Amino acid sequence: HALLCWLGGEKPSYLTIVARGDHGGYMQHGDHENKGSYTKAELLTRIRTSLAGRAAEIVYYGDEEGISTGASGDLQTATRIAEQMICNYGMGDTVGMSYVSTRELDAGYGQTVRERVNALLRAELANAVSIVRANLDAMDGMVEALLDRNHLKEQEIDEIFRTTGAALPT
Repeated sequence: HALLCWLGGEKPSYLTIVARGDHGGYMQHGDHENKGSYTKAELLTRIRTSLAGRAAEIVYYGDEEGISTGASGDLQTATRIAEQMICNYGMGDTVGMSYVSTRELDAGYGQTVRERVNALLRAELANAVSIVRANLDAMDGMVEALLDRNHLKEQEIDEIFRTTGAALPT
């Protein structure tokens, strides 16, 4: 999550591998977490960031062995953002500029919206996998630091990604 968040222009302020409740770890977004208004590009970045754990599982452990239940909360977050983009924010060609309520989803838009949400999630997961694969040195550096210290603060995260040359694939 931290790598995709950082590459998306928002510096994570805290990262830990210490389990909390049903979370295997935790990343705190920077100051922009609840800024109120987001662009389409920012929402797509948030979806990619949410799918980063699943992407890392796939890259490191494979398409079958890498898929675990650990991403369930992240999938909920990504799905919620995608649904809001399509149904509430006029950011999809499926529904257009109109607002679609939950009642309307049940009445007929549901299957169409679900297909569009899944297409958006598949595309952003593919992007996340590509980004993780292109940044294995940065990922490994972060993992090593987390295994050593259990948590990292913003400056430490930034240093790891800058020194390992983390970048979006070209």
